[in-house]
Amino acid sequence: MSSAPRPGLTVFRFESGQRCFAEHKTRPEVYVVRDGDWRGNPTGRTRQHTRPQDWVEDFGEHQLRLVDQQKEG
Repeated sequence: MSSAPRPGLTVFRFESGQRCFAEHKTRPEVYVVRDGDWRGNPTGRTRQHTRPQDWVEDFGEHQLRLVDQQKEG
């Protein structure tokens, strides 16, 4: 499928069988949680998880808190 390129978008296409970029990662993964919303992070608070599973769990707990707050009004 081909579509017109969008400004600022770079597309890389590789033939099958080529080496993967995954073996060339130079930076470790970072799982960060920051306070704030679409307006920004006014408190500046952040915390970092060491495992992706911990980040996912934190995200799920936050979603549940939001649902509870919405129910309370």
